[in-house]
Amino acid sequence: MGNFYVNVTLVDVRADEVRRQAPRPSFVAFDGADAVVFAAADDAGAPVTGAGLTHALGCAGISIGVHDDDILFWEVHRQGETLATGAVPDPAEYFGVDLADLDTLDLDGFGGDGEEPDEDDDDVDPAADLVAALGRGDVDAVRVALATEQVFATDRHVALVEALRLPRAAVGWGHRYLAADWADHDLGSRLPGLERLEA
Repeated sequence: MGNFYVNVTLVDVRADEVRRQAPRPSFVAFDGADAVVFAAADDAGAPVTGAGLTHALGCAGISIGVHDDDILFWEVHRQGETLATGAVPDPAEYFGVDLADLDTLDLDGFGGDGEEPDEDDDDVDPAADLVAALGRGDVDAVRVALATEQVFATDRHVALVEALRLPRAAVGWGHRYLAADWADHDLGSRLPGLERLEA
């Protein structure tokens, strides 16, 4: 069984405000003006905290999740509004179902709603949408990160955070993993700026 995790990276935020607004329990890794929030509420597999956090903090953020190290999915929010969503590979293709059958699957958090694509979907550029929505990153590098064949979704996550210039701390970690490893004396050196926020 591969990695299952979801976390939210908030860009251009103040640490004290993040500490105030982050759901409890959670962990937060601070990296310059960015923060990665690992909330227990996101451990069910669907990103649920991103929109609320960006609304409360008046910022942009990206929720990224990995499903069994096979699928990487994302949602970009700015001040509570969802601006971009997606998944690689496409869940419909991965699960081998027609779009009409997607509503029978529990795909919450996989960046799609199972609707038929528009005629103009050939013009859709997920990389450009991601960079525009988040307000940072290199479009060409994001295209490569999304298109390059990867064995593990976690490896795609590495490429994506590098292309978007986001903290590397987001890769491979969710709340339950951090909670299980919290007693590990080396965790702080692997994730500098990590704090635990409890009720």
